[in-house]
Amino acid sequence: MRAAQDSGVRVVGIDQVHLEMLEKLEPIGGHNDPFDRLILVHAMSEQAMLMTSDRAMRSYDVRCYDKRVDR
Repeated sequence: MRAAQDSGVRVVGIDQVHLEMLEKLEPIGGHNDPFDRLILVHAMSEQAMLMTSDRAMRSYDVRCYDKRVDR
């Protein structure tokens, strides 16, 4: 945990705002994985970049980085 924080990674909790956003988030392309959707709303609400190679998650309106694609 310390190494992550030292490198600039910030740990965020789940709060009411995240749950309200989760409730309103429309699935794109049948993407209904509840954990992925929670990660998405965290990235959206925190205006954070999401690091993922999951094409379904990259379909949402969130900044994403995939080292295989973004070089």
